[in-house]
Amino acid sequence: MTDSQMKMFVWLLVTAFVACGVGLFWSPLLPWAVGFAGLVFAIYVFSVLTRARKR
Repeated sequence: MTDSQMKMFVWLLVTAFVACGVGLFWSPLLPWAVGFAGLVFAIYVFSVLTRARKR
């Protein structure tokens, strides 16, 4: 994974946590925020696993 890709994942994770924080204040957004965070986390884990497999 390159540095630019790593920065993109960090920004996605930050965005997901912010979305969850917003969801806690506006409950109608909570399912969307949790789903988005889960999706980002799944993509991140998948990328880490594929990177580990290449070594």
